[in-house]
Amino acid sequence: MLSILPTANTSLTGILAETSGTGDFCPQIPLSSSPSSALTQTASSVYWAGPRRSQNLPVDVLVEVFKNLDVVSLGRASQVCWVWDVAARTDSLWAAKCESAVASCRMVTSSVESRIAPLKTHYTQTATKERLDFLLATVRLMKDYFTSQMQKHSWTGFPDCKFSCHLIHCVYQQLCQTSDMVQLLESGKFKITINFDIFELTLRRYYEELKVMIPLPVTDRVTSTSYGIDSSSPAQDDPRLAVLNDKISRDLWRENIGRECYAHFDTFYNKLIVATFPTVSDNPRFRDHLRHYLNFPTDNLLTVYRFHVLVALFGPVRDIAKNFETYVLGQGFLGLINMIKAEEILRKERPTVDTVLVRFSRQKPTQLAFTSFNVKDRTIEHRRNVDKAGRPIPIATFLKEQYPRHNLIQLGVDDEVTRTHNTFVYAAEDSPYCSYGGRV
Repeated sequence: MLSILPTANTSLTGILAETSGTGDFCPQIPLSSSPSSALTQTASSVYWAGPRRSQNLPVDVLVEVFKNLDVVSLGRASQVCWVWDVAARTDSLWAAKCESAVASCRMVTSSVESRIAPLKTHYTQTATKERLDFLLATVRLMKDYFTSQMQKHSWTGFPDCKFSCHLIHCVYQQLCQTSDMVQLLESGKFKITINFDIFELTLRRYYEELKVMIPLPVTDRVTSTSYGIDSSSPAQDDPRLAVLNDKISRDLWRENIGRECYAHFDTFYNKLIVATFPTVSDNPRFRDHLRHYLNFPTDNLLTVYRFHVLVALFGPVRDIAKNFETYVLGQGFLGLINMIKAEEILRKERPTVDTVLVRFSRQKPTQLAFTSFNVKDRTIEHRRNVDKAGRPIPIATFLKEQYPRHNLIQLGVDDEVTRTHNTFVYAAEDSPYCSYGGRV
């Protein structure tokens, strides 16, 4: 792997943390000083006016030093003091990191693609081969995406390259885990279980998010119109706020989170979800399930795209908490499964009445998929909650209109699963991740 990125199990501490200008890294620096007394601004650079003048370095020199850091170390460096933060926020620095991160992801996807196809010859079960086919198809989509991004003329001018680099790094981590899993399959040290699909589903969700948050290089500069939306947002807003294509959710984000297109999940949950829906504040199950579905498996990055998905799946905005609590914390919603696993569950349960289960759509993350079992002719069908124009239909309305005589399957997601933040642990489990009644 390229040295620009750390290994897949490296912590992302510091990348999203709010830089308060305090810390224990350099106690000789008077962090409590006011900006005017602590920093000396010149036309070309910023100098530290601290007591140890032999250590004074201009920002442009720090930038050259920081070019040798990986993204995690760079994020941590930005928390040391004001001057380091100024240097670490230099656009050209993160633009270079984006280029290297994209190249690294392209290299991993190419490697994984070349190794998955030969694996199919070792398996005889059709369902297992289909699972590998799904994974291979998604890896190829990712490879094509990163190949196209490598053709970008320049990342200069792209809004907030630090965020872009962070999101790509999250994807890189997941790609590395997928690569490690394929290597274990090749050596016979990993078994394809009924939960194996999570590798493909997680990559697919990242792929859909990348397409929206970091569009393919049609142009080198992104504005709100890049999303096909005529936004009336203030010029200071990150143009990606236009992903929230209804005014209510966009205003809610801006009022509670700010003008940036991302936040730490804890910030999002406390400042937006709990502040807007106070009744969920004392419900830890609500928080665990929400984090599981928005941030699986391990990252804490909450983007406007993920909020947009939440609104699209469980909206309208005013009903998000009620719908999420009713359908996700209740029964019938099985979350991160694909159609193969949905059919396996229905056949295993052998329902005696018409039954439907709800899950995330694999190909369209902003839609829900409904897998139904018809008792009379023993058939299974799959639908998505969209109208003829492709617009999402609220989950409660769709169930009432399309499945008035169907029962929701008497299963839900095991609460313990929502606290599993590692893809390998999740996928290696050979037992179903569902429990009766939606509770442990």
